[in-house]
Amino acid sequence: IKLIDEITKINSNVSLVLFTGRPLDLTEIHTKVKSIMCCWFLGTTSGLAIEKLLYGKANPSGKLTMSFPYTAGQIPVYYNCLNTGRQVVKGVFNHYTSRYLDIPNEPLYPFGYGLSYSNFEYSNLIFHVLFFLNIVLYIGILNHHQ
Repeated sequence: IKLIDEITKINSNVSLVLFTGRPLDLTEIHTKVKSIMCCWFLGTTSGLAIEKLLYGKANPSGKLTMSFPYTAGQIPVYYNCLNTGRQVVKGVFNHYTSRYLDIPNEPLYPFGYGLSYSNFEYSNLIFHVLFFLNIVLYIGILNHHQ
């Protein structure tokens, strides 16, 4: 964090490229950088791919495959976590709900979070349930990117 503080004193236009195998607590860092690219552990030619993404030669269209917590005290945090307490209902104040007092209940970056240079249009959603667990989903997706 000290290194990022020193770098952003010189140039505030900083992108953070993370090489990690698990979600990290980015609470102190995410407001200090312009963007965060989570690369996980990539292969031998990952440098070329990352360069294309950072310089706008390719569209960063990936989404997070796991949630990043707001703080380590939220762990475990994942998209289908079973809430065993009294859930917080937005807009309704209740003294007897299960919530954090000093941080949000939601993760910093939830499952599926991600930005890109593209705009997508979804249409013609068709949903069929066949037998027990067989589900068929049809959807039209139009990418408005070049």
